[in-house]
Order: sequence, then structure tokens, then C-alpha cells
Amino acid sequence: MYHALADVPGLTVVPKVTDILGRVCVGIRVHFGRSGAWTGIFSRTTFQPLGINVQAVGPRYDREAMAVQSTIVNNLPKRP
Repeated sequence: MYHALADVPGLTVVPKVTDILGRVCVGIRVHFGRSGAWTGIFSRTTFQPLGINVQAVGPRYDREAMAVQSTIVNNLPKRP
């Protein structure tokens, strides 16, 4: 996912970004004009997605972040 996003015009590679757990990672960022930015956060070694950081700027400042727990599975569970 990281490599695909890194090639999209208008997205910016962020070589050093820290997630909410304090891990130093790489990121892919898109700016929403003057209203904020979205950053996808990825492992520096495996490029697995680790989380996101959303920063909104406007009448009120708002910032949200999420960490993703990665899991390796042999097969997908059946959907209900």
C-alpha cells in the first residue's frame, strides 16, 4: 500500500513521522488546502500500515490519530 500511495501525484512522502505510540515511521501525506492534512503511517522496515494522523485546521483546531494492530493470518474468517 505504501509503494502504491507514494507514486500518486499530489501525495507527499514524509521520511520521518512519529505515531501515537512513539514509533518512528514513514508517512504518506495529503493536504486539504488550508483546512488540514491526512497522514498514513507505515513501518520503516516492512512498510506495513501502522496508523493514521488526521489534522484539521479551521475555526477550531482538531487532531485525531489511530494505531493499527497488525496480525498475520493463514486464512480469512467467514463473513456472517
